[in-house]
Amino acid sequence: MGKDPTSRILILLTSLGLVAWVLAVAWEAILPFVIAFALAAVLDPLIDRLQRLRLPRWVAVALAFGCFLGLSAAVGGILVPRALVQTKALSANLGGYLDRTLDSLDAWAQANAGLLRSLRLPVSLSDALNQYRENIAAAGQGVVQGVLGMFGATASRLMWVVLIPVLTLYALVDYDLFRARVLYLVPPDHRQTVADLFGQVGRVFVSYLRGLLIVCSCVGLATGLLLGVFFHLPYALVIAVLAAILYAIPYIGAWTVLATVVLVAWMTGHHLGYILWVFFAELLVLQVFDQVITPRVVGGRVGIHPVTGLFALTVGGWLFGLPGMVLAVPIAASLKVVAGHFYPRLVEPMPEGAPREYAERGFLPRRPRKRPPDPDGGAGGNT
Repeated sequence: MGKDPTSRILILLTSLGLVAWVLAVAWEAILPFVIAFALAAVLDPLIDRLQRLRLPRWVAVALAFGCFLGLSAAVGGILVPRALVQTKALSANLGGYLDRTLDSLDAWAQANAGLLRSLRLPVSLSDALNQYRENIAAAGQGVVQGVLGMFGATASRLMWVVLIPVLTLYALVDYDLFRARVLYLVPPDHRQTVADLFGQVGRVFVSYLRGLLIVCSCVGLATGLLLGVFFHLPYALVIAVLAAILYAIPYIGAWTVLATVVLVAWMTGHHLGYILWVFFAELLVLQVFDQVITPRVVGGRVGIHPVTGLFALTVGGWLFGLPGMVLAVPIAASLKVVAGHFYPRLVEPMPEGAPREYAERGFLPRRPRKRPPDPDGGAGGNT
């Protein structure tokens, strides 16, 4: 037991399940340590480059960590208070925006009463929607309060403001020591194999996180400039912050940003032409990032199927919330690397012609097909 590939993969999956359960139970206490070591992993390649310039480790750490800390403090001090003010204003004005939206819908329905009657639809949309008005307002207030809660939670966890930088600094100083200690715990016969495996996982995970941090910051900046400077859309800063956060969630983040932009433009009373311009402009920005910038910075595909990615997003969000959704894809890609080492058939290419053969067999029995008529006049049989 434990030597064949199937046993090893079962042991690995059981261990990973146990680790996931422990993380889910103690997530609130573990999260600052996860953030700190993730930041250390992202900054360590920069420190290694500085060391190649013959700088001592502590000098390289001081330079990299000081620049990162100063930039974070400047961005947080400038953006967070303004975004918080805009979010509170949106929450206070949400009821008025909803009334205005219902009035505009009602006016459109009255102007197109004949068309609506021919389609057997209610002529007064306000009557049809008023019964759901409280539910719509409650849902909108819930979304806004969630954004406020996000900023409030960040502000309330003041201890994290000190704890995360301190942990990150210690992790950066002794990053190589931690890595060497983990490898030292591995038996000598397997040490090189584990080191190679750690290297592959590190390249996938750290490269993804570092590239994602850069891309999300650029998405937020581009969205803020587009909506605030060019279109003068209200609450542009809140949308830009949300865009930077939501773009980190693969598959669904960009579409959520587009829906938010259209909803805010519509509720703030802009005409249809303006809404379409805003929609297509933001869509163009996101497509440029999706098709051009993100593959170059993040590194293209992480090597997992979209179904696997969506499953990882669902599980990560259910267990760990937004941080779990952000980390779901790189963790899934890292697990694929580990599982492929113990069970190579998971990642190695299939033999030529095998996909068609297995697809024709299928998982369920198929109805027999009739043979084509025999050219000599014989009756066709069943196969």
